[in-house]
This record gives sequence, structure tokens and C-alpha cells, in this order.
Amino acid sequence: MATTPALPVPGGGQPNFVDPFDKGPYEVPSTYILVVLALLLYINRIYVKFYTTKKPWWDDLTCSLGFAFALIKVGGYIYMTTRGPIGKHQWNVSLAEISDRNYLVATWLNGVWTPPAQCFIKLTLFLIYWQIFWVLNWVRIAIYIGATFTTLFYTAMTIAYFVVATPRPGQTWAEQAVSKDAMTGHVLELALTLGGVVINLYLLCLPIRALFKLQLPIARKVRIAIACVFGLIACVCSGASIQYGYAVYRTDDKTWATLSVENMVVDELYIGIMVSCLPQFAVSMSQLFGPGVKRVRSYISSQKSKAAGSNSEASENSELSPRMSRQREPHQIGEKKTVHVFVEERRDSSRGDCGMASEGVQA
Repeated sequence: MATTPALPVPGGGQPNFVDPFDKGPYEVPSTYILVVLALLLYINRIYVKFYTTKKPWWDDLTCSLGFAFALIKVGGYIYMTTRGPIGKHQWNVSLAEISDRNYLVATWLNGVWTPPAQCFIKLTLFLIYWQIFWVLNWVRIAIYIGATFTTLFYTAMTIAYFVVATPRPGQTWAEQAVSKDAMTGHVLELALTLGGVVINLYLLCLPIRALFKLQLPIARKVRIAIACVFGLIACVCSGASIQYGYAVYRTDDKTWATLSVENMVVDELYIGIMVSCLPQFAVSMSQLFGPGVKRVRSYISSQKSKAAGSNSEASENSELSPRMSRQREPHQIGEKKTVHVFVEERRDSSRGDCGMASEGVQA
């Protein structure tokens, strides 16, 4: 089995078990980045809810459960892509490698725990919507309907996938992997993806319509709009996973095609976790940068008030200067006349003095 390929080589060539091409190193790192970002945002969420605002609620429980199941899934995903055959062409994978028990258990963990992870993450978003838009009656009804459908759908998918993916009593993991139940599992994965797209679109459209009905501050509307952008990216991941999932169902080279599907599913999960943690991230950013922003705003407002005050003083002076000039002109003319009269009086007095002196001389 170690020298037999799991799929015949196209064209009758020889399999490459030594150094086969693996697309995992090119697609998986983006997923690692999302996992790290989601982990940091989740830690921040728990800190804010339990230590800063001290207002934990049911959405914290559902987010924690969803994140725990998502970690189990990503653990199986990492094993499948690093130590398993996922990402390689199946004709470059031996039967011994593809029937390895550890790989098959990792595949089981990766598949069975996907529906509950998606269920709890999306229930968290419904609970967040409840806290924001609870004043709108139609939004409350829409949340009830959406949360109920989400719970029933993912519960049914979890049970169905557990039944078809778990070996029967007396059946080995390798036997189960080549049974008809394994093909049924691929059909269930496709149905799970289709249902996830419908729920994601429902979650995306619900807050957009509610935003036009509520009078919210601009900053809060911007935060909700940013969350909607992340939700749109999650919808794109869901749509891409439908295409890749259909390709897995149609092709025999399943180890090669499965990687793209799992990559999109994991990305969708952790983007959903990031969206559910954005409100607490906004709280942390306001606490961290809020005082500095207030100081900058006060400085700008003070500079504007000073500039407005100087402009008003300049305009008042420009208005008063013509008035003062008009008021000073008669006064200046009067002063000139007074001086002229004073000079004439001095002249008359000097003449009188001279006259008196001449009369005295004559006497």
C-alpha cells in the first residue's frame, strides 16, 4: 500500500511520493493570519465584557462555544494540510497515507464540528442584532425566525454528518472512507454550504434595512457598516466554497480539490468570529485613543475660535475707522477755526497795546 497510488496517474505516468507538488503552503498561510486575528479579537471581547463594561450576556456564551468548535475544526484542518495528503494530487498520495487512521480521524473532526461552530457563531450575530435593533418590532420577529431556522438547520446537519461520517460497529476508519456513506458525506457538505450562504445573506441584509429605520449616531452607523463589509466577505467565502465543493463532488482528485473548500470554510468561520467581536474592539479603541482624539478636537476648536475672534475684531475695526474719521473731521475744522480766531484776537490785542503806547507818547 505504501507504493500504490490512491488514484491512477493520468497518462500512465509514475507517481511522485518523494517530493510531490503541494499547494497547501500557498493557500494555508492566509487562514493562519485570520485565526490569529480572530483569537486576539476574542480575547479582547472577553476582557471588555467581563472586566471593562462588566456586562456579560448570552452572546458571550454562544461566541465562546463557536470559537471552541472552530478551534477543533482548524486543528483537524492543520493536520490534514501539514501531515496529511490534502493539497496534493491524489495520484501522488499512497494508499497507506490516505488510509492512515490519524488522517481519517482529523477529517472526521474537521467535518463533524463544522456545523455546530457555524451555528453558534451565527447565533452570536443574531444576539448582537437583538441588542442593537430590539426597538424595531419587525427586527425582533426576523431575529426569532432566523435564529430558529439556523438552530434547526445546523442541528440536523450535525446529526446527519455524525451518522454518515462515523464508522459503524466493527467497521474500520479506512473501510468507512471508501463506503457509500463517504459519498453521502460529500453531498451533505454541499448542502451545508448552500444553507450557510442563505443564512449569511439573511444576516447581511437584516442590519442594512434596520439602519435606515433607526436614528443612530454616525459613528455607530459606520461601525455597523464595517461589520456588514466583513459579512459580505464571509458571503463571498460561502459562495466560493459552493463552487469548490461542487468540484470536489465531481472530481476523483479529492485530496487536491478539498483544500480550497476547507480553506474557504475556515475563513468564513473566523471572519464570523471577528465580526462578532468588533463591538468590543470599538470600545477598546475608544478607551485607548479617545482622550487623544478629544484633545486634538479641543485644540482644533480653540484654534478655530481664536481665528474667528481675530477675524471679528478685524471686521469691527474696519467698520469703526470710517465712522471715527467722519466724527473727527468737524472737530478738526473747529479746532482750526478756534486757532484762527485766537490768532486774530492776539493780533487785535497787540494792535491795541501799540495804540495805547502811541497815545501815551503823544501825551
